[in-house]
Amino acid sequence: MIDWITAIVKFQHGKEIGGNITTQTNWNGELKWRTQSARPLKGSFEDQVSIKSEHKDGYCSHLFIHGNLVKFFQGHNIFGSEDVKGLLSEFLLSVPNQLDIKPLESPIAHVLDAEIHRLDITYNFSLESREQVNTWISATEQSATMKYRGRGIMTSGTLYYGKHSKRWALKFYSKGKELDDNIRKHRAVNKALKNYANNLLRAELVMRRMELKKINLTTVRDIENFETDGFAELFEKYIKGLEIGECEMKTIDYQSELTGTQQAAYQMWLQGFDLREVYPRSTYYDHKRNIYKKVGVNVSVPRNNIKATVSYPTIDFIRAEFEPVPRWAIGTNLYFEPRAGLRVAA
Repeated sequence: MIDWITAIVKFQHGKEIGGNITTQTNWNGELKWRTQSARPLKGSFEDQVSIKSEHKDGYCSHLFIHGNLVKFFQGHNIFGSEDVKGLLSEFLLSVPNQLDIKPLESPIAHVLDAEIHRLDITYNFSLESREQVNTWISATEQSATMKYRGRGIMTSGTLYYGKHSKRWALKFYSKGKELDDNIRKHRAVNKALKNYANNLLRAELVMRRMELKKINLTTVRDIENFETDGFAELFEKYIKGLEIGECEMKTIDYQSELTGTQQAAYQMWLQGFDLREVYPRSTYYDHKRNIYKKVGVNVSVPRNNIKATVSYPTIDFIRAEFEPVPRWAIGTNLYFEPRAGLRVAA
C-alpha cells in the first residue's frame, strides 16, 4: 500500500489555492518575500490531504499535494492501493468540484510527469496475536541493527531506523495498537477491520526526495515503468539491511565456516562478551562483517543483552509473503481501487 504521497504536478488553474499567507517587508514597506501554507481538502470520511498552488511555470501552474490519498478515499489505511498514478489521478479529478475552480486543461493531463518528493510504502504481516507483535518489536529493538542506520529508536511503541534521515527510514509498529490509540482518526474502521488489524505487524518504508533521485523514481512515469512487483522488491531490498541477533539460539557449524580468529571472537560473543570492548575498532568491525556474512549471526549486540527465552519470528518471516488485501473487502467501500483506464497524456 502507498501510505503517503508528497507530489508536485502541473495543474493550471486561475484561482490560487492555499492557506495562510506570511510576508516580510523591509523598513520602507517593500515586500521581501511571501509564502503561503497549504490548505486541507477533506475526503469522504473527513480525512484530509494538504494542497496549495505552486507558481513554477507562471501563476498557479502547479499543485502541491501532501497526504494519505488511500485514507482520503476509504477512511482508513489498514490496507489499500499501490497504484500511485491512479490515486493521484482520482484525487486531481476531485479537486475542481470540491474547490469550485476551473482548470485550464484536463486535471490529469500531466499526472505522469508529477514530481514525487515523498513516498511511503507499507506492508502488513499477520502474526498469531497482538502480544506476539509486541514481542517481535521489543526483541528487535534489543537485538537488531540496520545497515547504515545502526540501532533502532523506540518512540511510543514504534521502532524507527533512520527516523530523522533526509533520505529514507524504516519503522515497525502494531497496527492494532495504533488503531486503538487513534480510533477517532479512523472514522471508517468497523469491527471487522479492527479484528483484522489486531494481530498485524506494520512495516513502513519512508522514501524522501534525495533517495528517490538516487534510485531514479522521481516522477509517476518512473514508477509506471516499474515491473509488476516493483514496490515489493524495493521494500525487500531495504529491509534486507535489518540484521537481527539470535533470540532463538540455533546450532551453527561455525568451525567449518570461520577462521581461527573469527572462531575465537564468536566464542567470546557466545559467552556474553561485548566484542567492542575486546577488540580494536577496525578488528571488531572486520569480525562483525565476516561472521555475519559467513554464518548469519549479528554479534554487534552482546548475547547477554538478548532475551534467549523469547521466541519470535525472525527476519526470514519479514522477507516472506506480505499480508494481501482481504478478499471480503474487495468490491466494498472498505477498499478503494482507482478506476482503470483513466486517460492521461502519454
